[in-house]
Amino acid sequence: FGGPAVLDTAINPANGHAYYLLANSDWTNAETAAIGLGGHLATVRSLTENNWILNRWGTNRNLWIGLHDPVIGDGGGTQHASNFVWSSGETASYRNWRSGEPSGDDFTYIYWIASGVGGQWNDATSTLDNSPEPPYYGVVEAVVCTPHHATATAITNNHFVVGATITDSGCGYTNAPQ
Repeated sequence: FGGPAVLDTAINPANGHAYYLLANSDWTNAETAAIGLGGHLATVRSLTENNWILNRWGTNRNLWIGLHDPVIGDGGGTQHASNFVWSSGETASYRNWRSGEPSGDDFTYIYWIASGVGGQWNDATSTLDNSPEPPYYGVVEAVVCTPHHATATAITNNHFVVGATITDSGCGYTNAPQ
């Protein structure tokens, strides 16, 4: 697909989701690659999940996550802390901003471990620059489909089945039951 390559894959045992480490890129290309992989840049819901991602891949690299400010490119350096949303569309409220952040940029990354503030978050521009920090690598999160049968509850009338309510649409079907 032409975007950053997948460098590593892991399943987070706490939530069963698949995570992919992408090669160095800007935030926008990392998110595009994430969508191509069936997910988004990671939604971080807790300190435990933050630390799992950090310890897995953050020893020598900054890690793009899915939190971003949709008021992109206002050029005024305005802080839009309340506008940050997850690219997945989730409403997870967990934040781990470094002191003084966010500071007016549009995209979020987790600081690498040896930075002195490892695990905390910073906002940055999407573009790669010549900063002395380690490069930026996207962390993709995708929900893994474990194939299983759909289940439904029968709707009856005078002992005849007249319909069904699907209680679990299952997973792994080419065409999901309706």
